[in-house]
Amino acid sequence: LTKDPLPRESIDTLKNIIANLLKYPDEVKFRTLKTSNAKFIERIYNYKQATKVLELAGFSFKQQGECTRHGALT
Repeated sequence: LTKDPLPRESIDTLKNIIANLLKYPDEVKFRTLKTSNAKFIERIYNYKQATKVLELAGFSFKQQGECTRHGALT
């Protein structure tokens, strides 16, 4: 994990993830992210700040290969 500033691609990806959660709060597919996806690794997982944002949004990195968020966004 790096502490370098987040690249624009990472910020845009985080914005899309959060926007989808807000727009479709009951859709399971927007509450599960595949952490084995190459773009996810490149844009999110390699940056400590990005993973922290997802944790603050309620996502959990406990299950290997997936990052999940349980419950409704409040």
